Amino acid sequence: MDYLGDRVFVKSVQQNGGAWEAGLSAGDEIISINNLRVLKTDYSIFLEQIKENKHYEFLISRNAMLQVLTVSPKHSLPEVSSLKKLNFFREDLF
Repeated sequence: MDYLGDRVFVKSVQQNGGAWEAGLSAGDEIISINNLRVLKTDYSIFLEQIKENKHYEFLISRNAMLQVLTVSPKHSLPEVSSLKKLNFFREDLF
């Protein structure tokens, strides 16, 4: 993940992962997940809620255009105590 102020951007996406299959790309800004605004300060809360094989609606901004993508993680996220231990939804899990 990359951040600009409180905004959250995709840094990279692992090929063949859930995010890649959904169409997320490096540079996409994540605006919301399931209609809840995503900000840097709240991001760890979202990470704790993500479950494998569930579908999540991502509202993203790409090239100044809004898009809705449905993302389904391929693996459960590990327990975390800080954001420093993860990179955006753990790119290797999507």
